[in-house]
Amino acid sequence: MKKIIILFILLLASPLHAFGPAIQAVVSVCGVAAPSCTLYQSSTGLGDTNPIGSYRRYVGQKNFTVASPKEVCQLVFYVSSTVGNISAKTYYAEIWNQSGDNLGTLVAGGTCQITKSGADITTGWNTFTGFSCPLLSTGTYAMTISTHNALDSSNYAVAGAQSSSSGMTGYLAVWTNLDLYDQSGAEEAGLEVYFK
Repeated sequence: MKKIIILFILLLASPLHAFGPAIQAVVSVCGVAAPSCTLYQSSTGLGDTNPIGSYRRYVGQKNFTVASPKEVCQLVFYVSSTVGNISAKTYYAEIWNQSGDNLGTLVAGGTCQITKSGADITTGWNTFTGFSCPLLSTGTYAMTISTHNALDSSNYAVAGAQSSSSGMTGYLAVWTNLDLYDQSGAEEAGLEVYFK
């Protein structure tokens, strides 16, 4: 008992900073590390193309399946080329609740929506990050790249697509506004999905 009292007195008498490393060590051990942003599914071999905002507004992956609750941290879309000048346009990476074959509502009222200036869209993989989505519950979703600008057949980006299935859940689809225009069970959007 005397040893405990003496130790307690020493603790009170010592400057707080002397215990900084020990306190930090306890926090490191007891704290929960932030989860990393990890690739969940992706497509490869991008051979097919679909204009974004030329005559159809949305291109993406329909019926993308989330097997257990996940939090999206990053979507990466492949752009195979651009036509004309798209610098004044805004491009959106969005996650949708589906309404049959159509796009229904944005997940969580738009927190699963990230924008990128057309001036920053490049040929190749384009990363949209900074999502503040809640956990996606188990189910199927649509993940799209689009522009909300007026349809323009002279200035647009072209989304790359996988010409055959590589194992990503769901399949390539194109929507006019929110209505399904076309889909292909044998193709996939040029897409990488990251969860944390």
